[in-house]
Amino acid sequence: MKIPLYLLIFLVSISVVSALDVSYTIHVTAVDGNGQPATAQEDFTKNCADTCSYSMPSFMLPENSTVSEYEITYAATTAYQVYFDSTNNKKTIDSNDDIVVEVIPAAPTCNKDSCDKECVKCSDKMCHEPGFICKEEVAIERVFPTQTTQGIGQINILLINKGTVDLKNLAAELSGNGIATIESIPIQTLVAGDKDYTFVKVNISKSGKIDAVVTLLINGQVKGKFVQQFDIAAVAEVPQEQKPTYNVTLFTEVLSQLKEEYRTLEQDYQDKKIEGYPVDIIYDKLRAASSRITETQSALLEGNYRAVQAGLSVLEDSLEDIALSLKSVRKQEETFADKVKDKLLFFGAMAAAIVSIFTAYKLLSTTVDKEKLAALHKKVASMKKGKKAPKKAKKKTAPKKEEKKEEPAA
Repeated sequence: MKIPLYLLIFLVSISVVSALDVSYTIHVTAVDGNGQPATAQEDFTKNCADTCSYSMPSFMLPENSTVSEYEITYAATTAYQVYFDSTNNKKTIDSNDDIVVEVIPAAPTCNKDSCDKECVKCSDKMCHEPGFICKEEVAIERVFPTQTTQGIGQINILLINKGTVDLKNLAAELSGNGIATIESIPIQTLVAGDKDYTFVKVNISKSGKIDAVVTLLINGQVKGKFVQQFDIAAVAEVPQEQKPTYNVTLFTEVLSQLKEEYRTLEQDYQDKKIEGYPVDIIYDKLRAASSRITETQSALLEGNYRAVQAGLSVLEDSLEDIALSLKSVRKQEETFADKVKDKLLFFGAMAAAIVSIFTAYKLLSTTVDKEKLAALHKKVASMKKGKKAPKKAKKKTAPKKEEKKEEPAA
């Protein structure tokens, strides 16, 4: 019989377990010759590496004592166990029984942080307990659509991981008569027992029932091939639409004529506005036509002849509408109320002008009066200066005045 490798490793690991200190106590219960109970106990520490056997020790008991039971006690542990050989448990009545010590090897640590050599590692680098079986198995659960049409399309493939190992980078490819793979979008990780879709972009060049080979790959390595039948419908050929031809020379000439017509209408608008015609609403139409001319001119330069054709048609209608509007515009007739209003405005303006003239006159008069007052003030000042001068002369010519007084005396 062939021993599995994991069991062989486990047995070898047991054989190389290091020796362990084992501590236990044996209690004895007895009755002496007088029928009185008697007890005794012995403590032991043994060094054992695997399974060890020891003889029953002797105990200090009263003479003529009769032993009723031997019992083993020790601290609870998972490292070893102690028992009597004949009973395979902790109690016996046989004084010649053997004590068996069995060292239990420590279980290996198997997790993502620590993986002992006794553990099992699979291709996904995961650490498992001894005895774990690594199994890589992937299967196709669904392929759709199986009915499609010729051309570029996408096939969806549902995969399921039936193994015990997490799989990475799962992809699929399709090949067959008239079916070719363009691109394959893989599944990054598919956990054991889980399912997910991988997508295949294909080019189908033929119609009918076609058997395609679906190849499964894990990390670029082929893991299986399956056959899937597809029902491919033919695509009817659509006749190509002929591109229309355009007379660029004619477009250019028509646009020039319309531009000239626009300038004439714009001049007519300005003339009627000066003459007092109500043409404000026509202004917006002229601006819209001007913008349309610019857009059509740009389309002609860019070679967008479809837009040029549409623009010329719209522009012709717009200019025709503007010409009709300018032709039909009429001056508003002046009513009696409008005449009265105009007269009132005229007289009001005249009254305002008269008030303004009167105000200006008053201001000017005030200015003139101020100038006359200033001149008079200067004149008075000069006159005052003239009176003071003769008084000074009178003092200097005092003797002459005395002569005049003497004349009447003679």
